Amino acid sequence: MSAPAQTSAEPKPKLEIGCTDPGVRFCLDHRLERSRCRSVRGPLRPLLRAPAVDRTVLPRSVRSRLPFARLHATAVGAADHNDFYDIMLNIESMPGLIEDVHVVPLGHEVDRALAPLGRHRPSRVYLLTLIENDRYDPDLHAKQRMYTERVASALEALAIEVVPLQTDLFDLLDVIIVTAGVIVAEQALGNRVSVNMSAAGRLTSVGATLAGMAHGAQVYYVGANRYTETEGERQMHGLSICEDSGIAPFTNFRFRLPGAASMALLVELCRHPGGRDTRHLRRVLRESGVPGFETDAGALPHDRDHPSRRSEETRQLMTLEKRYMARLIADGHVDRERQGRRNRYTITESGRYAAAISGLLWDRDRSMQSQHT
Repeated sequence: MSAPAQTSAEPKPKLEIGCTDPGVRFCLDHRLERSRCRSVRGPLRPLLRAPAVDRTVLPRSVRSRLPFARLHATAVGAADHNDFYDIMLNIESMPGLIEDVHVVPLGHEVDRALAPLGRHRPSRVYLLTLIENDRYDPDLHAKQRMYTERVASALEALAIEVVPLQTDLFDLLDVIIVTAGVIVAEQALGNRVSVNMSAAGRLTSVGATLAGMAHGAQVYYVGANRYTETEGERQMHGLSICEDSGIAPFTNFRFRLPGAASMALLVELCRHPGGRDTRHLRRVLRESGVPGFETDAGALPHDRDHPSRRSEETRQLMTLEKRYMARLIADGHVDRERQGRRNRYTITESGRYAAAISGLLWDRDRSMQSQHT
């Protein structure tokens, strides 16, 4: 399929990929956002013949999947203005190919981030790096960028895909949210996920370890032979020198986390710290497909000839309270307050951590916004 020829005055075409599976959509989308103009080689090349496109190649982890997918390509142009063309690929099915993926929260370290990856090369490494904002000293950001560039360059030289994610490494909840979000997204693709908890500070290490263990990822620690003493050593190795040091995998222990329906309620309450009443919480369960909440009771007729609305609301309220909210309150995740004729529920600090570790609060676009700057 070919797009009409472009003149030099026209913007370059852009590539968009759509997919019905949320895990695969994540896998594809976040790579395409890494440059404004894109093209593809390999199995997709016969489908794309638009001229003057930058030679940005999809990672091999994605390319290897595409030949097995059923693809539909359509050139979509602005008919009136003829100023750009989108190649839209709708991927209907894609069998899983298991990949090894590492999550590395990165502080002022080089060796501790790289030591395990040269021996057993993963397909992809997520580098959690300090978020760029005005809260922290500019010198701190400059040092972080230096270490990030050193580690990313070394990984790319090994043909390992690097995905940097902005994270507030000094905020335990943010570390948990981002780490858990990545793990959940990659596990949805059937991939094996490992978490390096030793390449950043203590607080960050705790968050990464909690998120990794909660989702059954392999958490590991990289030992150091010694600590650096000069500025030259720190720029080369980071704070630690790892020459022949060992890598210690952790043994995971089981977390007793709320079930899927209860977790959806916690996420809703976490996103609305002022609290939610039973109408909102029943809607969450209905939209989550929870059995017993398929009917929108509030939409039923409300008159004497249609008594079903009251009975349906009563049944749903009893189920919401006894099956879900009572347990969340007993576990200390939620508080309940009576407001008029309704109960209003608010999330506790414990509930915020449970919601964070679910992986459902991660804002992928915010984490990756630095790639557009």
